[in-house]
Amino acid sequence: RARRRRVRRVAGALVAVLAVAAGAWAAWTWLVPHPVRVPDVVGAPVARAERALERLGFVVRVAEGAYAPVAREDVGFEPAVPAGAVLRLEPGPGTELEPGSRVVLVPSLGGRPVPVPDVVGLTPREAREELAGSRLELAVAGRVYDERVPAGRIAAQRPTGGRLPQGEPVVVRLSKGPPPVPVPDLVGRPRDEAVAELRAAGLEPRVVERFSDAVDRGYVISQRPPAGSEAPRGSVVRLVVSKGPQRFPVPSYIGMSEEAAVAAIRADGLVPNVVNLPTVTGNVVSQEPVPGTTVRAGDTVTVYVA
Repeated sequence: RARRRRVRRVAGALVAVLAVAAGAWAAWTWLVPHPVRVPDVVGAPVARAERALERLGFVVRVAEGAYAPVAREDVGFEPAVPAGAVLRLEPGPGTELEPGSRVVLVPSLGGRPVPVPDVVGLTPREAREELAGSRLELAVAGRVYDERVPAGRIAAQRPTGGRLPQGEPVVVRLSKGPPPVPVPDLVGRPRDEAVAELRAAGLEPRVVERFSDAVDRGYVISQRPPAGSEAPRGSVVRLVVSKGPQRFPVPSYIGMSEEAAVAAIRADGLVPNVVNLPTVTGNVVSQEPVPGTTVRAGDTVTVYVA
């Protein structure tokens, strides 16, 4: 019986020791601060990074203004990190610190301001090469008509001059060349007037002559592009100008049979008129107009068959 009492006393003592140890462990776990790893908040907005660090028990300071605990030159320019975002931490991410320790956020100021080059008149490729030297980007924002800048080159940029943070875009518009001009109505106009009007409008006349029975010599028969359409300044407008009716010397049909003469006259674009004389040879003995006389297509040739 005495032995059992000793066993119970020893067991009770062990339980008490374990209870004290468990309480001490719990107290140490809950009451004694433990190191906390600094999270990686680089690139996050400064305000969001502050809240995340404060929730972990850190004292946060931002390296700017009245709270700057580091030299102002440590607040750096970095085009890859937007202005107002965290550029780096002091101490760095992954460092283990006791709660209540200070963590400094160094914000980015974005790209360092640099002079903006003049890229008007350059091609987009040339402009990108020019801007790359200043670590600026190129953004094309459309096309505009321009009297002076050839099509495909830069007609305007924003900003013009001044300074711009590195990494920011220079916004440009490309030229579409001169604005189009309305094509005047030139059909039925004298050649010289039509040519002068086209040149005054900034268009280039190209004249082609053609025979016409309907339009007097020297007047415009047709044009391309048509009147009322628009054409780029400097483009060609084709004018077809009348040479008047086509004239040629009438051939000789004398000596031909009536049938052969009629066929030949029609083949020459003329109208045959046959007068039969009171003979029986059946051949052409004379004609009006006489051979060599100038005629035009559609004129009548009279042949006398004897």
